Amino acid sequence: MLATKCPSCGAVFTVRDEQAGKSLSCPKCNGLVATRPATRRVEPQPAAAEAAEDLAVPAGPPPRSPAGLRRELAFITIRQRFRTLCEKVHLGSSAGERVCVALIIGVVPFGLSFGLSLAMSQPALYAVIQGAASFLLTGAVCSMLAVGPSDERLEARRASILGDELPAALAIDRCRRLWKQDQEAKLKMLAESEERERERETEACPYCGEEIFAGVLKCKHCGEHLDADLRRRRAAELGMRGSRPSPGTAAILELVFGLFLGTFGIGHFYAGYVGNGLLALFGWWVFVALNVAATFLTCGVWGAIGIVLVPTCWFFMLIVSPITAASEASAG
Repeated sequence: MLATKCPSCGAVFTVRDEQAGKSLSCPKCNGLVATRPATRRVEPQPAAAEAAEDLAVPAGPPPRSPAGLRRELAFITIRQRFRTLCEKVHLGSSAGERVCVALIIGVVPFGLSFGLSLAMSQPALYAVIQGAASFLLTGAVCSMLAVGPSDERLEARRASILGDELPAALAIDRCRRLWKQDQEAKLKMLAESEERERERETEACPYCGEEIFAGVLKCKHCGEHLDADLRRRRAAELGMRGSRPSPGTAAILELVFGLFLGTFGIGHFYAGYVGNGLLALFGWWVFVALNVAATFLTCGVWGAIGIVLVPTCWFFMLIVSPITAASEASAG
């Protein structure tokens, strides 16, 4: 049954569904009344329901970020290259033999640090402590590359990241960005429609007490999200940002190790840039070794230059390396 109103006398009467869309006479004033055509209800199609089920988010732990997967892939690559180096020098492929190789490598910075301290007329105890610290640090880093998962597990993990996890993480990250842009566009349209309203009720913000329009999603005075969904989403975004490396921690690590142990690269390791950390670590010791070698080869002639050049470069690294490590941590 459909309700119809007579335009002449204003009487309201009902007509049957089969009479919809026809011209009928009003039972009160006998005027001609044109009824509306019947509207047909559209039922949801099974295909649409199946598509909605396909779009449902599966339960389970959240996927890892592409940056985290890239850091893990870089660490796996460095481990594989270190183990390949151990096999090429025919020192064995077991974990114990690889640890021995790591300790042998640690002797190099020990000798360089010890010899440099003696060349700069430092106390013998200070030279021993600095050399031992360089040895332990280098040996620990190389031992970490030598032990751990087997070569087969590393290769399987590398194939899993490159084949499945990294492409999926990149696709999810792109979908999140598109979804965020879509939500921002919807919020903008909602704000524009609310501004066109002539009369609006106001209320006090529960956080700052300022007067705001009723039903707004965010307070324009204090910036707090008043909608529960937006607050949960904002808290989730802040939690994801908190899982990133801290730029301050990266800079402090780089500064402390460089100031007291004469070693650089730890802050880069913490920020996830292992390649840059190794470059800073071994690059500094190679530079020091070249200066020591030049001093001995020139029978002390280069020593006057090296005494000025090495501390100057060390001071330069104390400034530049922490800043670079902090920038890498900020970039994620």
